[in-house]
Amino acid sequence: MKTKLSALALALSASLAGQVFAADAVEWQAGKTKVSNGDVVSYLGSCYQAQNNPGTWETPTATSTWFWKPTECSGTTTPTGGPVEPTQAPTEAPVTPPPATGDATPWVAGSTKVSNGDLVIHQGVCYTAKNSPGSWETPSKNSWFWDIADCGTTNPTPTPEVTPSPTPEVTPTPTPEVTPTPTPEVTPTPTPEVTPTPTPEVTPTPTPEVTPSPTPEVTPTPTPEVTPTPTPEVTPTPTPEVTPTPTPEVTPTPTPEVTPTPTPEVTPTPTPEVTPTPTPEVTPTPDPTANHEACRPEGLYKTPGVDVPYCTIYQEGGAEKPINGTSRRVIGYFTNWRNGANGQPTYLATDVAWDKVTHINYAFAHIDNNYRVSVGEDIYPNEAGYKLDPTNPNTGMVWNDVPGATDADMDPSMKYKGHLNLLNKYKKANGVKTLISVGGWAETGGFWGPNTGSTCPMNDAPTADDEWVMPGQADKNGVINNGPCPIDNLGRVMNGGFYSMTTNADGSVNQAGIDAFVKSSVDFIRAYGFDGIDLDYEYPTALTDGGNPFDRAVQNPRRSYLMNSYNVLMKQLREAIDVASAEDGVHYYLTVAVPSSGYLLRGMEVYSAGQYLDFINMMTYDFSGSWGEVVGFNGPLYDNGKDPEMNLYQVYQNYGNVGYLNIDWAYHYFRGVVPAGRINVGLPYYTRGWKGVEGGVNGYGGKAKSTNCERGTGNGTEQGCGNGAIGIDNMWHDTDPHGLELGAGFNPMWHAKNLEAGQMPTYAAQYGLDPANNPDDALVGTYTRYYDNDAEAAWLWNPTKKVMINLEDEQAIAAKANYVAERGLGGIMFWEMAGDYDCYAIENGVRTETIVPESNCLAGNGSAEYYVGNKLTALGHDILTKAGNPDLSMADPLVVLPQQKLDVTVSLVGYVTDESVAWPQTSEWQFTNNSDKTITEIQYSIPSSTDLSKELKSLGTVLNNANGQGNQGAPGMADDFHRFATKVSIAPGASHTLKVDAHLPIGGGPSSFIYKTNAGDFAALSEVKVITDGSCEARGIDVTALQPWTSGWSANYGKGDMATHNGQVWQRAWGGNDGEPGSAENWVTGWNPVCPL
Repeated sequence: MKTKLSALALALSASLAGQVFAADAVEWQAGKTKVSNGDVVSYLGSCYQAQNNPGTWETPTATSTWFWKPTECSGTTTPTGGPVEPTQAPTEAPVTPPPATGDATPWVAGSTKVSNGDLVIHQGVCYTAKNSPGSWETPSKNSWFWDIADCGTTNPTPTPEVTPSPTPEVTPTPTPEVTPTPTPEVTPTPTPEVTPTPTPEVTPTPTPEVTPSPTPEVTPTPTPEVTPTPTPEVTPTPTPEVTPTPTPEVTPTPTPEVTPTPTPEVTPTPTPEVTPTPTPEVTPTPDPTANHEACRPEGLYKTPGVDVPYCTIYQEGGAEKPINGTSRRVIGYFTNWRNGANGQPTYLATDVAWDKVTHINYAFAHIDNNYRVSVGEDIYPNEAGYKLDPTNPNTGMVWNDVPGATDADMDPSMKYKGHLNLLNKYKKANGVKTLISVGGWAETGGFWGPNTGSTCPMNDAPTADDEWVMPGQADKNGVINNGPCPIDNLGRVMNGGFYSMTTNADGSVNQAGIDAFVKSSVDFIRAYGFDGIDLDYEYPTALTDGGNPFDRAVQNPRRSYLMNSYNVLMKQLREAIDVASAEDGVHYYLTVAVPSSGYLLRGMEVYSAGQYLDFINMMTYDFSGSWGEVVGFNGPLYDNGKDPEMNLYQVYQNYGNVGYLNIDWAYHYFRGVVPAGRINVGLPYYTRGWKGVEGGVNGYGGKAKSTNCERGTGNGTEQGCGNGAIGIDNMWHDTDPHGLELGAGFNPMWHAKNLEAGQMPTYAAQYGLDPANNPDDALVGTYTRYYDNDAEAAWLWNPTKKVMINLEDEQAIAAKANYVAERGLGGIMFWEMAGDYDCYAIENGVRTETIVPESNCLAGNGSAEYYVGNKLTALGHDILTKAGNPDLSMADPLVVLPQQKLDVTVSLVGYVTDESVAWPQTSEWQFTNNSDKTITEIQYSIPSSTDLSKELKSLGTVLNNANGQGNQGAPGMADDFHRFATKVSIAPGASHTLKVDAHLPIGGGPSSFIYKTNAGDFAALSEVKVITDGSCEARGIDVTALQPWTSGWSANYGKGDMATHNGQVWQRAWGGNDGEPGSAENWVTGWNPVCPL
């Protein structure tokens, strides 16, 4: 059963060691203990008296003073009946059960491991294991996993420190009486139609550092003015059985369980700027005796013949060595364009909360005309040293008006200045890792910078929408393009970027381009002191128009071949970085930022390139935005069953109630690719918003349609483009090619918080706001905060202006950080660091650097305002420091694999290369038996990101349905994987092809194999899959035996027949010859593309 959990329900573990408490105190058990005002409970060695009617999930803490008042403890605790099923993040010291008698092992949740038939004792009752219970399947009566048994002499079990990933079956059932209650910033009242009455004078004192549960699809944009606004969720070409996610034109039926949140006056503990006790970064001296293989994360590709020094950054078992107190990751994107050159305030290395982050991704480098990683002209050192351009913020600028960033503050041991000098200086003092991030939404297909070189690396023609200034021509201002490449509408050098670097115009792999990029990546890391490289390639998808609309001239012609080239790039880059790591005595990272919606991922194979990555940063944000008229959430944790796009495209009806625009869905897709501990959840420190919203509930689920569509939007059949908020509701806005504001409701979180407080900020003029002369810049109406408890998403609604703005505040961040902590994910990533906030005092109309309680800002009386700070980052960090190591197992946690192993090669031989065959997403897997035994059955797991469709059921016996009820609300998907058994007969040396048709995309493909033979059951000798180019040869198709397609019914093709046409092999989906292959959608012609000739 799925239940809705309040934010505090997931905040703290309820584990208790034996303690002495007040005689009247009841031992607190989250989700179980019911109290009335005045009752006393004991929790973690302290006692509390109930007030304001706490629910069963309002865990008592010293800071939850709205519901609990600390009181004296004496006497003995009265325990609460009933076992506590694990739903919280595990504590560092799990419960040690009292000794008992008998042959039973004491049950320790998250620690005790059993096999079927084992005897355990829990709360005085003995149980026998059945159906392979996991370590979080707490014994109870009438359980699927346990039978009650007689007890015999206990064998006490030690309680090691563990970081469990609770198994999906264990879902707490909060009592119906639970009242959604105010967490630090909010007081939700579940009445959908309520007209909120904010009461700033209310003074509950909620915790500023809340510890409720955990949370980003567009990639941040790399130019001072430009950030991603256009079509992250591109318009698909729907097929009969599917409806994907792009631009709509229908009024959905959303009725979220929302309630206005009156923002009580909060008095948080300010987070002053601390000078941490740094963990200095030292260049490790590799230990020649170290067993680096023991530190390699499970499933991470290892370059043959190279002794990679994994143990320099990883612990034994694959978890990262702790940075700033945690082995989880807190990753911030630091942008290079907030450097003051445009007259706006700076965000520099001096602003970073160095004691609260573990990694910084520096955004962005681009791909230059020689296919090298670059941040400006002549940035690679040569015999003459580094060339310093004082206008280059990366390597040459200094900020003499900013303490800590002046010329004198630059580290003189480095031969360059700018951001890169300061980042290196501060990271070394704090033990933080830095990665150079390449690409981004705006620089995936081109770049801003010098158009140098003698030849352009691509010669594609512009589309009808492009207004390229070709070499030798003058632009509208009369400036001649003297470079080798065209200049596009945005002023970018149009060299094709990732697209042309990896893939030639004919679809073949651009090996020379990849070679140049890979070599320069290693050179750049070494030249500028980075710890690795992060690729932000948006996007190598087979779907038409699946990226930046200004990149379509180079993306669309190559789209069928992009994933093949991408895999070549990733493997070669991993191998080059491994070699450099061995040479330099330190392991360098290779990471990516990836899209996270079920639409874009449909055209990205099964993302098998994950094996080459240290970790994956999911861009779990921009799920909705003003590229579409339907008003949804930016980065929800869960699907709420009312997502307006999912309703619009009938996704719930067609896909078993599974919604794919949320963090939980994205995690379960990538969980098939890598272990949970190598997945990071993206958090947006910025807003998306609409104006002129009609319908919905307080804006959410309504429509905001515009007739003035940005390029690349408004082309959908179901919805048009959205009416993005402007003026004071769009302070970080982009501009179009004509310099006009693009409406998107795009703001840093600190500005959104000032809107919530109803206060005109002191910084307004610095960001171009002119309320005296421009009514769009004036502060009009009231912005009321609402929160959806099912989605874990906040927003602001201004009924006067009909403006809806998505919000990412402490309650939402805490929910997402706790999700990460409890499920064993690797960590959090946020775009971008400059969007975080704190509350600062104002004196004589001037904002000071003094951080004050948030109640001062919420008062909206001019005594304080929100500005750039570190509150959200500190909150995420503080939650993850208590989380222990992440889960680094690749296997399905519900499967017990046999000890003996069988040599079977599993190859991905077919995958989506064209959107005409993307619904369902088909992948073909070839199993080659290298053993001397005949395989009679294959059991395997498939990620729960897809529903259990009739096509999947046809694979054979269903052993586990992971999401039978969908994924709506906490805890999301029931299990990580579906489980199947397929009968086969694979003789020694023979092969068998398994075709997997998934309605929704699956990451990684089948895994956790068990091969049944007459000699017993075997696990796979290796779970590593061979990734082919999807060619006819890889699929075992003899193209010489095929005939060209013949038109007309006389050809009489049968189902499964193949023919060649226009450089492609095609196969009949049913008997007949309905049309020319490729001339229309496959459900019209009956021809499916198979492989290129």
